[in-house]
Amino acid sequence: MNQKQTNILSDIQTLDLLEKYKIPTADFRICNDLNEVISVSKELEFPITVKGIVEGIAHKSDLGLVKTDIKSEGDLLKATKEIQNNAQSHCLSGFLLQKHIYGKRELIVGGMKHNEYGLCVYIGIGGIFVEAVEDVAFRAVPISEIDLQEMIYELQFKKIFQSFRGDPPVDTQKLFAITKSIENLLCNETEISQFELNPILIHHDTPIAVDALAIKGDVPIKDNLSEITSLDFNKLLKLFEPESIAIVGITDTPIKWGFRVLFNTLEGGYTGKIYGVNPKRSEVLNIPCYPSISALPESVDLAVIIVPPPAVQPSVQECIQKGIQVVLVITAGFGELNDESAQSAQDKLKQIARDNDLYLIGPNCAGVVSPDPKKLYCSMIGRYPQPGGLGILSQSGNIGNTAMSWAMEHHLGLSRFISTGNEAVVKNYHYLNFFGSDPKTKVIFSYIESAKDIRLFFNELKHVTKKKPVIILKGGKTQAGSRAASSHTGALATDYRLFRGICVQQGAILTEDVYEAVETAHLLSNVPLPRGRNVGILSQGGGWGVISADVCTKAGLNVIPLSEKTLERLDAIMPKWWNRTNPVDMVAGTDMDLFKNSMEILIQDDEIDILVILGIGYIGSAYMRLQNSERAKNLGLNKLSEIGTQFEIKDAEEIARLMDTYQKPIIVASDTTILSHGQNINPVLKKLEEMNIYVFQNPTNMAKSIAHLCRYSEYIRNTPRTF
Repeated sequence: MNQKQTNILSDIQTLDLLEKYKIPTADFRICNDLNEVISVSKELEFPITVKGIVEGIAHKSDLGLVKTDIKSEGDLLKATKEIQNNAQSHCLSGFLLQKHIYGKRELIVGGMKHNEYGLCVYIGIGGIFVEAVEDVAFRAVPISEIDLQEMIYELQFKKIFQSFRGDPPVDTQKLFAITKSIENLLCNETEISQFELNPILIHHDTPIAVDALAIKGDVPIKDNLSEITSLDFNKLLKLFEPESIAIVGITDTPIKWGFRVLFNTLEGGYTGKIYGVNPKRSEVLNIPCYPSISALPESVDLAVIIVPPPAVQPSVQECIQKGIQVVLVITAGFGELNDESAQSAQDKLKQIARDNDLYLIGPNCAGVVSPDPKKLYCSMIGRYPQPGGLGILSQSGNIGNTAMSWAMEHHLGLSRFISTGNEAVVKNYHYLNFFGSDPKTKVIFSYIESAKDIRLFFNELKHVTKKKPVIILKGGKTQAGSRAASSHTGALATDYRLFRGICVQQGAILTEDVYEAVETAHLLSNVPLPRGRNVGILSQGGGWGVISADVCTKAGLNVIPLSEKTLERLDAIMPKWWNRTNPVDMVAGTDMDLFKNSMEILIQDDEIDILVILGIGYIGSAYMRLQNSERAKNLGLNKLSEIGTQFEIKDAEEIARLMDTYQKPIIVASDTTILSHGQNINPVLKKLEEMNIYVFQNPTNMAKSIAHLCRYSEYIRNTPRTF
């Protein structure tokens, strides 16, 4: 780490860059010997910091070449002699004297050139522990002031940017100017590959650089932004809405994919024409088979290839000769393998497809689903979600399976699903462009292990997020995940910090697991976007209200005090012993209209942007339980719970009415979902889901999804988060 490096700019060259780009630094002088050090110290005045000038050393303090907060001439002489002694194995050419800056807060601000991501800048918590703390946020250039605010908000230690131990908040305008200076430096100085200020000390409210590192290097940035990221919409539409399909490799052996894909397609009720290709069969499941693709009676809209890897290329070439324009290759054994011949086979497929303007999907993918209008469920995955607005594009068929299973369970309608596989020809950004233009798709969920041509992906993402929400789940974030990703779909995981930062910059919503993604998709599909982050909570129980307030606050939401007007209105209907705070505890009140009336009072409060409802469905849950109890029937409790359930169903209908009337999101969570499954469905929860109101099982997931909802609303309104 402390060996001499020839690619590091000298101190004098680095200081020249600081001056050239007007980056504020501590006042400094360059000295050649001890006599000059003493003379110059009188100009700077104590306290002083002194550094030994040694070329090619990145972290001089580790070698004892930096002495800080020197308060006298005697201490200065002692410090310089110690530096001379510590530098005996290095070439000490002089001393750098700086006016010592006092600051309780240390930041790091820098920039880098990345061959895939391009020019990026970052800010974070600086000092000697920067690598241990790893609290940094990245963005691609150019950045805006909103980008900087978002970067600060992402930091775990963001509170130090506020008033801190007697010092005022950090002047973020000055911090933004420094960040833009680094951006300009990297754009203009072609030989510089990385530039870093660490630490930047915050002196009162002003950021001042006290150390800088400039690294030379030739980083060839992939310049492909002029490439077209869209495909012919109507041609790609044949993938999702084909009038006819040919399944190449169809078979009547149930354990083989050639049977399962056909079976799933038939089970889904596909309304177009299906042909099979298998020279050894005349029909399978009443579907006519033909000996070859060329023998098909027509040129189909979509060919699905499920044959051994050596037969894939001849099948693709036969499709081209038949005039088929869209081919989906389910067969694996290509670029996802760490095998030169397999990669070469994929490269040949790619070249054949490009030479003939063929839209080749995959290889190594799980299929395609598009419920409307053809009831297309042509997939290895036997899942049949209803039509709706969620579009799923996934590099993993398994993740797509999970998302569609959840969508079926919770009545979240699907517009399209495509398993993108190895993306040899049609890339993630092509699908993203298609989904962005697709009128059937309202919300997009993308599972990514590696986006091909990442800057093209980001460029397309920026355009699509202005039209509709894009939720991203990234696989391969850690070293272990990266190894799994490379063996799974041939996608080496990228640096997640860069990926995450730039995705957020382009308006995407990043989630940590598939359930968080689909729950957020449900909200984005069915509730109005909030105007702010102020949350009102109405709870059927005290504990859930307390926990929800905690997790909402942790997620960056504001559980605000209720206005005096709202408190007075609630006083008029609540029991006298109610808690008079937010969250509002229903304190086990027995008035059957109390829940409905309390909701309306809270939703009418202009300061509340989001209303959270906790604990609906308790009577409905009791009703389901008491139907099988003879004791309950003898006491008439089953009938009583049935009447109470009807009141709860009316409350559920009131939630939908209030949300529609006031155009504010109402979010529901209840532990009664735990007992509502299979044949034992809670009628109240069933009613809510019929009205497209999702009921969260726990407050933590709920708070995360609400925060994503707020984040997208802020992005659309071009409003930065505050902290």
